[in-house]
This record gives sequence, structure tokens and C-alpha cells, in this order.
Amino acid sequence: MARVWRSDDIDGLDLGAAADWYFREALLRLPQSRPDRRIFVVGAPPGSGRSLLVRRWLQRQPDVAWTWVALGGPVSPGVDLLEDVVGPAIRRQSAEGLGGFVVLDGVEALKPEELAQVIGLGGVRLVLVGRGEVLPGAVAVRLAGELVEVRGDDLWWPVDVVQAQLAALNGARISTAWAERIHRVSGGWPSGVLALGRTQSSATDLDELARLAGSLVLDRIPSDLKTFVLETSTVPHLTQDLDLCADLVPGLNPATMLEEARRWGLTADQWPIRTPGEAAHYHPFVAAAAQRICAEQVGRPSDNLRRVAEKASGLGRDVLAVDCFMAAKAWLQALEELERSAKKGFSGWEMSHLQATITVLPESAWEDRSDHRALIALAAAVCGDHLFAAELMARPSSAAWWGAARTLIQAWSAPVAPDAWESELPEVFAIRDQGALEAVFHVLNARVGVFEGRSGSVSRHLSAAWRTGADRMPGYIVMAGLGTESLNAAWAGELFAAQRLAERARALAEQAGMAGHPMLAAAVLAEAEVLRARDEPAAALHLLDRDAVIVGAGEEFVTSVHGGAASGQARRILRARLLLDLNDVPQARAELAQVNDHLPTALAVRRALARARLAELEGDHAGAQAGLAGAPNVPNIAAARLYLALQRQDEEQAAAILALWPSDTGLEDRLRRLLAEAAVALAAGHRGPASDLSNDALVAAEPDGHLSIFLEVPAPLRVLVSTMLRRSPDASQWRRALTAGLDRAGAFPDEGAGVTRREVVVLEKLTTDLTHAQIAAELFVSDNTLKSHCRNLYRKLGVHSREEAVRIARVRGWLNASSAERKVVDVNIPRTPDVVDVAEL
Repeated sequence: MARVWRSDDIDGLDLGAAADWYFREALLRLPQSRPDRRIFVVGAPPGSGRSLLVRRWLQRQPDVAWTWVALGGPVSPGVDLLEDVVGPAIRRQSAEGLGGFVVLDGVEALKPEELAQVIGLGGVRLVLVGRGEVLPGAVAVRLAGELVEVRGDDLWWPVDVVQAQLAALNGARISTAWAERIHRVSGGWPSGVLALGRTQSSATDLDELARLAGSLVLDRIPSDLKTFVLETSTVPHLTQDLDLCADLVPGLNPATMLEEARRWGLTADQWPIRTPGEAAHYHPFVAAAAQRICAEQVGRPSDNLRRVAEKASGLGRDVLAVDCFMAAKAWLQALEELERSAKKGFSGWEMSHLQATITVLPESAWEDRSDHRALIALAAAVCGDHLFAAELMARPSSAAWWGAARTLIQAWSAPVAPDAWESELPEVFAIRDQGALEAVFHVLNARVGVFEGRSGSVSRHLSAAWRTGADRMPGYIVMAGLGTESLNAAWAGELFAAQRLAERARALAEQAGMAGHPMLAAAVLAEAEVLRARDEPAAALHLLDRDAVIVGAGEEFVTSVHGGAASGQARRILRARLLLDLNDVPQARAELAQVNDHLPTALAVRRALARARLAELEGDHAGAQAGLAGAPNVPNIAAARLYLALQRQDEEQAAAILALWPSDTGLEDRLRRLLAEAAVALAAGHRGPASDLSNDALVAAEPDGHLSIFLEVPAPLRVLVSTMLRRSPDASQWRRALTAGLDRAGAFPDEGAGVTRREVVVLEKLTTDLTHAQIAAELFVSDNTLKSHCRNLYRKLGVHSREEAVRIARVRGWLNASSAERKVVDVNIPRTPDVVDVAEL
């Protein structure tokens, strides 16, 4: 099939760098570079800069005559565009000789059959300027060989070009962040960028951009379409509800109008930068212009908006109802609708939208009535703006439910006893009876308890809450309970249970339209903990960063009796541990520096482990030991102390730690105890018992998929576990994954470092008190040969001395040293960058 030549092919012409600050030089030279083409099509939405492009073309050819015919504006009744406007222009241009141009701007005003007649005329070169797809596909194919097209994407400027063009235009040196903002709002269209440039501003005011969009886009569309756009753009996402659109603009078919808006390039799907799944929404460039025009219309009627808001309220579409009342500036009705929504637990609201709504509501609309102040305080607390809620709570309120609401808001910050509740039930929280109220009390106390490390208390509180029945509690409270139970399970090592509970919390949030609610913070933390336990630190880090807003907003919902925001602190500590897993020491150190000193028990333990791990990676073994000394005696702290003692080859200290081992509270604690006993047994030379204990740990860990816990043990035990796994010919996928993880951790160094058997023999001799000459004599080699072996070893290990080589060999478990040989190792020698991590501290 014949192919339509597109401007994409211009890139291969090498016509020089873009010297002009409007458009690419290659585009500007299209008429000269393609003299064999008689029809040029420039198809892009109004305001994209397409007309500027054509004018620049023509200005580059001063010796060529051209005629500009604007067809997009209002046409007087009875005027035949083809006969009265287009025909005379073409005939006049043809009379002046070949090679001239006739520009038809706004060619969409012509009917398809009229456009076909124009194209059929000869003796003149045509430039057809219109929106989007100017020519029907069949016509474009028929004109192959005669046609050049410039599409919207050809006019689109990337962010770096936005910066360069503004600098060239007015000398404004803007940051990348501001350039991205301009790019996002203008869609990358040159006209939008140039409008900002003409303001001689530093891109802090986008008002000029909206004014430009109004004049270039909205003022050139048919009047009925403009009316529809102005009305429907006042409320976000209103175009998704065609019934309400029909009520808002009587006499206009919403489906037809939205399709017309798409054809005119007003919707997001018709611009280079598109919003996925929002084909019916106006581009931000267009929406800003429409809202500006509406704001400038003095005495703009709002009866339609009020009527639509009332209909939306009757249909139970609370969010749209509030938005419509807000657009009509009917503040009292908006507050009443917001209160009805609050009684449903703000179901269907995105927290960012709710917070924006209470921010836009003028204070004068609610400050004089105590029930309205109470409502705003409640919404602020639900959004996570706890400081604003607390400020409003300090003012007295006569609302019947305000005493209970005040107590419930306070309960998000600290444990509360059942007798602290007011007798009046807070219906605004969707709590229908005393039993549901007590269930809420149990969930909130469980949320505080999980960060305090009181696992048993958490289970008791949640069991009491679930006995009430999830159907009797507000959705956000059920989400909080599921997330708390999930995090409790994750920290206990019950990974599959934690994963299922977190998934249930997410599903409930999706169903209730509360996917970004802060009450999901604990579930997010649990999901990340599960990924880390399964040796997926990169995936866990991505999850924490993706849902940072959820966990960050959740900071104000759960604080411990020690003070500080628990969920946010937990995220920082977990990020630091994940960064350490990925050997990103500087970032981990920076993350830990942001953690508060006053932490609940569970977080204090995890921060101590992270700090000790950081110290170990930096070669400060004494610092790692000191960091663990003041931490609570729980199994993971005890395991870290024991592993450090084994690194120092202090078997007595390790045995003493094992003798005082704290009681187990879950699967993870049991696994740590088994592996600690195995490590001590192996260090004492009891390989059989160590193998039995390791096998028990493998059997217990496999159902939940634990991996990281085996990678944290001392190197000799990693070697033993790896050897056991390799002996199983029909190993499961989990065991194969663990084997691979142990190999990456250095359990079998010969494969990774390329150390030969002879070099291992030399290493064993280096652990003794023998001099180099004595070692050479014992091995029956010359001094030079021994020096060559040592140089190779040091290079492979990345060290520079005998002591460092011996220490690293010990850490990696390459040597079976005797008690006498251990005295040679100096644990205070700084560690080199390639030292394999032996314990997650």
C-alpha cells in the first residue's frame, strides 16, 4: 500500500541544529526540503502553535506569494465557505503563478465533500491547518507522494527544550521542577510555553497560560460546545457522569458534546501528554482556561449547579454533590452534604480530595457554628491533618456527638479506656451502637500496642474487636484492624498470614473508595516486611516509596506513649535496613539520622539492629556491640549479640547469651533460636548437632518462605546450610532460592573469587605465627613463589596485608581454624568494601 510521507522522516535529513526558538529547524524548512509535495497538513489542537509554525514557514520564503484564509471563526449566515471564501483565494493565488501557497486555517469548518473539491484543484500548493486528523484516512492514502503531514507530537517540546526556549526568549533561568510544571500544564505546546515567556516572569504564575488557552482554544469553538465545556469543567470528574451533565446543561447531549470536545482536541487523550484512563476529562490547559472564564463572568448563574448537586445527593454521590455545591459557592449546603458523607465514614473520598475541599471552604462559612467546626476537625483528622484537628478541638462545641468525636480523635494518638467515651454515640463516625464503639476502642489500642511490641496484647484486643463483627464497624476502622493484625503477624514471622491480611485491607480500601487512606499505613509496612523477610529488598523499598504518602499521612494516626509518629518512624527504620541489605551505606545512614530518639519498644529494637548493622559494615565492631548493649533483650537482639560474639571468636560469651535467651513469641523468634544454637554448636566443633538444628530451622521456615534470616547468620553456618541444601536432589523452589542467596552471600567463595586450592593452603598457613620464609619452607616453594601466591590472594580479596586477608577468610568461613590459630585475627582492622555481610544487625 502507498505510504503517506510524515514529518517523522525529516529527522534523517540532517538539516542542521534548531537555531530558531519557535520550532525545530527541520520542520521550518519543510516547504524547501520537500518541493515535490503540493499539500501540507498541520494537524494539532487549537493553541498548539500550529499557526505560528505555518507563518514561520512562509516568512522563510519571502519570494513566494501566499494567501492566508481563516475558516475557524464565526461565519455569517448564508455564506458559502467553498464558493465565497476558499474559491476566490485559490483563484487569486493561481493567477499569480505556480509555487504560491494558500493556507486554510481551521479547515474543519469545511464539509468532507468540500474539502475533497479543494484538494482536487491544481495549480496551487495547499497548507491545511486543522485539529487532530485533518484528512480522512482514505484521502491521505490517495494523496501519498503528494502529501506532507505535521502532527501534534511534532510540535511538542520536551522539558529540557522548555528550559532552553524560555532562557532564549527572556533570559529566565528556571529550574527543572518549574519546567516540568509548565510542561505538565501546557502539555508541552510551544504556545503555552511562549505565553509564559512573554510575561517576563520566573514561571511562578500560570495565570497567563490560562488566558492564552481561553483566547486560542475556547474562543474558537462553536458556542454550544463552549457552553458545555464551561459548565462541566467547574466540577472535577463530572464528565464521567452523563446523567448529571445532561441536567447541568439542558438541551445538549453530553455524549455528543464530549465526542465533539475530543474532536476539537479539548480532552486529555488528544494531547501529547495524556492522562491514562481519563479520555473524557479536559486537558489541564483547557480546564484552567474554562475555570478562569467562569470566574470572570460576573453574576454567573449557579441554579443549574445547585440542581445537579441536589440530584447527586439524592443518588448517594456525596463527592460530586459536595463538589457541585462548592462550585456554586453554596457553602452551607456543601457543609450539610459533607456531614452526611462523614456519617458514612467518608466512603468514596480520596483523602487528598477531602483535604483540598476543607481547605477551599472559607473559614467564615463554618467558624461561627460549633457543629460545623466539629465537622471540619473530624475531616482534618481523617485526612491526617492532626494539628489542624487539635486546633479546632480546643474550641468549644455544642454538637451532640462532639464529645465522643473529640475522644475518638484523641484515641488515634494514644490508648484510651472505654469509660473515657461520652455517653452520646458518635454517629458521624458510622458507629451505630455501644458494642461497635468498644470494638473501635480495641482496634485503636491494638494499633498502639503493635508498635510497643506487645504482641499478646495486640491479639487480645483484635480478638475482642472481631467478635463484635466487622459489619458493625466503620470501614476505616476495619482497615486499621486488618493492617495492625498484618503487621503483628509480619513481625512475628507469620509471613503468609501477614500477606493475606494486608491484601484484605487493600481490597476493603478499594471497595470503599479509600485506597489512599492513612489507616492502610500498617498494612503497607507489613507488606514491605514480608518482602524483606523473603529476601526482596529492592521490591520492598519500591513499595515503601510508592506508598510513602499513605504511611506519611498515617503518622498522625498512631503515636506511642513515648511521643513521635510511629508509622513514619517505622518506615524510615525499615528503609534504612533495606538500604543496608542493598549495601547503600550512605543513604541508610542519612535515613537513620532522621529517626527520633523517643521510640516505642518495637521500633527501638529495629533501630538498634539497623545501627549495629551500619557500624559493622563500616568496620566498627566495637560500635556495633555497644549499640546492641542498651537494647531490650528480645530474640532478634540476642541473635545479633551472639553473632557478634562469634565473629570475635568469643565462644564463652556466645554460650552465655544463649543461656539467657528470651522466650519465643512467634515463628521468627523460634527460627532465630534454632539458628543461634546451631551457630554455637558449629563454633564448638559439633557439626552433627549443628546440622540437625539447621535442618529443623529449614523445615520450619519453608512454609512461610523465610530467606533473609538464613543470610544473617555467621559465615561458617551459611556454608553448612548451603552444603545441606546442595545434597537434596529434588529441592523445592524455595530451597533453590535459598541456595542462590547463600551463594551470593559468599557461602562458596571459590566460585566467586576464583581462589585456588593452593591459595587456600597458603591462607591456612597465614593464620599461624610462622613467618613468610618458614611458610615457604613448609610448602617446599621459594620465597618469590609464596609472595606471588600472597599477591594473588590480596588482589582477589581486595586487601593489602596478611592480617586483613586472614580476617576476611575467617568472616567468609573459608578456613577451619584451630583455637590457637584464632588468636592471629585482629577484629579491629577496618573492613574493606567487598567484605560479605555476615549478620543483619
